[in-house]
Amino acid sequence: MVSKSKIKNEVKKAFRLPGNAAVMSMMAVILVCAAPALVSIIDDSVNQEYDTPLVPNYMDSVLIYPNNTRIQGEVVASSDLGVSIIREDNVISILSDTPGYSGVLTIFFMDKAVISDTTKIVIGSSSEYSSISIDAGDHDVHGVYDPETQEYTFTLSSIDRHYIMSTDSDFVSINVTNTVASGKTYSAVETISVEVYGSVMIPYAEIIIGATGALLLICALLATPWVSTSGLTIRRR
Repeated sequence: MVSKSKIKNEVKKAFRLPGNAAVMSMMAVILVCAAPALVSIIDDSVNQEYDTPLVPNYMDSVLIYPNNTRIQGEVVASSDLGVSIIREDNVISILSDTPGYSGVLTIFFMDKAVISDTTKIVIGSSSEYSSISIDAGDHDVHGVYDPETQEYTFTLSSIDRHYIMSTDSDFVSINVTNTVASGKTYSAVETISVEVYGSVMIPYAEIIIGATGALLLICALLATPWVSTSGLTIRRR
């Protein structure tokens, strides 16, 4: 007859937890198999990009050049409109003694050095214009208007930045346009605000690969007879 103690010993042997080396080896195999699968799911297309506000150097005296100005379709000299401009931080106010005119208002307002780090420019406006564009020579960049936020958003690609930086002026200029055909005209006071953003990308795939590599090294160390979860073991020869 088999004693109870012998049965207990046999059960303990059957359900004995694997050794330290075996556990670490299994974890390493799981990591090696799981990491590529995670990287294939979390690729560059889902990396998180965050907008970071940039503070450009604004011109002390913002310049404005009205051109092709008309009132009720008739050409008028820009000097007759009494157009002036005031800047307070990132808010620009365009004043006119003769409202109701159309045309293009070219505004020079900030140092273009910031463009090299810029990915997005948001221009808020008190009115919807026919268009607003950033001067880039033969490659003007046009903003997309959102009527809910009353903002024009410019998403700058590397090509856009190249053309803007290649212009003759040291300053960024925007062209605010109201055409006769659109029926839009400027009021006595027009207000626009400028926000400049760069971006920071968090590369999740690279983070997973790096973390997996670190865990594999830890598993390899713990799988040796000299290192365990309880500490360092020194064996005598």
